[in-house]
Amino acid sequence: MRNTMKFPAILFVLFIAISTWQCGSDPAPSTPVTTTAPAPKAAPIEQPEPQFMQEGILEFYAPDGKRKLQRFDIEIAHDEDQRQQGLMFRKSMADTQGMLFVFDQEEEQSFWMHNTYIPLDIVYIDEDGVVVSIQKNCKILNDTPLPSGKPAQYVVEINGGLSDKIGLAPGSKTQWRDFVTNKNKGDIAF
Repeated sequence: MRNTMKFPAILFVLFIAISTWQCGSDPAPSTPVTTTAPAPKAAPIEQPEPQFMQEGILEFYAPDGKRKLQRFDIEIAHDEDQRQQGLMFRKSMADTQGMLFVFDQEEEQSFWMHNTYIPLDIVYIDEDGVVVSIQKNCKILNDTPLPSGKPAQYVVEINGGLSDKIGLAPGSKTQWRDFVTNKNKGDIAF
């Protein structure tokens, strides 16, 4: 059997010898070496800001279901990856835009503002399309859980302060049309 390790081993020893020789040949500095503060840490890598892509229309109504409070163009988070991403890394969103999160079943939900740069109102909605609770003006870049407090199957994120501005409250009704799945929630007429 031939020894195939001989040549790489010789190269390694030669590399070490040359490196040591060069390091030892530098003259000592003539002036004392001063220490400085450590270099500042590099800024976190910026994610490109995701762009809004309209995937549906959503409307909020007063609790009696007769008076429309506001209509929103919405993006829709249909699956786990989309729900995890949500509105993270967005720097702005129009007051006529929002994001709808669709879950497979109704249960207590909890959101956070991790990597979210805009304050949001988080609207929790039950399986019948009725608002059960709202977390208002949620603090940006915050990992504190923001629970629904009641079972919800849908969640809508809109700009912070909008729920008060349009009169949205628990008991308000909602309906939407999903352009991706071509499904409606409620008797929405477009």
